[in-house]
Amino acid sequence: MTRRTIVLCFIGTLSSIGTLSAHHEAIGATSASVLMERASTCERRLLASPSLMKLRSSWERCIARYAAAAAAAPARSLTRTALQRQAELTLALSRRSGRRQDADAAERLAVRLRARNADQTAAPDGATTSASGTRSSPAPRTRPGIRIIIDPGHGGKDPGAVGDAGVQEKDVVLDVAKRVRTVLSKDRRVTVILTRADDRFLPLEARTAFATERRADLFISIHANSSPRRAATGVETYVLGGSSDEDARATAERENTTPGQAAPNTTALIQAMLADLSDTTREEHSIALAYSVKESFVRTVGARYPVVDLGIKRAPFYVLLNTGMPSILAEIAFLSNPEDERRLAQTSFRQRVAEALAAGILAYAASPVMARSAE
Repeated sequence: MTRRTIVLCFIGTLSSIGTLSAHHEAIGATSASVLMERASTCERRLLASPSLMKLRSSWERCIARYAAAAAAAPARSLTRTALQRQAELTLALSRRSGRRQDADAAERLAVRLRARNADQTAAPDGATTSASGTRSSPAPRTRPGIRIIIDPGHGGKDPGAVGDAGVQEKDVVLDVAKRVRTVLSKDRRVTVILTRADDRFLPLEARTAFATERRADLFISIHANSSPRRAATGVETYVLGGSSDEDARATAERENTTPGQAAPNTTALIQAMLADLSDTTREEHSIALAYSVKESFVRTVGARYPVVDLGIKRAPFYVLLNTGMPSILAEIAFLSNPEDERRLAQTSFRQRVAEALAAGILAYAASPVMARSAE
């Protein structure tokens, strides 16, 4: 084979590669949603099965599927959700394995995610920049008429968690919820409704029905955490799903239990949860909402107080079932931790928490993800 023939073959190979690349870009937009659905299904099965969670290969399979979804359409906002779930699963794997390389991989993904978020907000006047470098029109800060349900957990005969100094979860979260309402209500395009505005008992199923009847756009349930480990601290943000870990399972069990009432039937709860999770689009929106609230909390509260980011988790919370809208549950601190309890008793800390939650909710409400959830 002559030198000229070799060069021509090489050029032909490059041309073929370019054609294939263009073809993959063309089908990327349609395949991304399919890949995302497969990744979400993989994660649901993983987190619902203790036996699968023991296998490293199970975690790697789901992480790889999210990576494929993220790579399928780099210019789409769906990619951020896929990258976010890839990072969260990698972080969860690193905590289980204790391997340094897993922790490093999680950190690299977090850096990529922060960079992507920065790219989306870097253009002036609220405009975003596409992968091709062209600027799109600024999105409205919030779409008109958004209705948000804020659910202060527990109440009345159900105090929730109680700290050693006597601070009760039901009182803390009601005060925080009212403060969130005050902050959010400054935006005239937002309507905020509390599931309870005083110290009354409200069954879990009534909270969900309350949001559904009012055709809410978002549902945020606020709680304070508890753990047998007094040193446990941090913020956890939950979406509906199989338990991410043993702590998530225990938290869901505690929040699903009401004094004087039988615990929800586990089998029926799981069946209802699986049916609810068939709406993969709403699941993705809930994850995006959870991420926005969690990031705002870590940034805003963390600027003044030490905050441990425990990440976004999944658990079978009864209050998140069948809401029909993006829904999350935020555990803002641990009443079982003496220092957290002391802070939760302070109005200044509660105000800071409320501002953080409100900012995260508004950031999500202004995002393209929120616009798609309303379609």
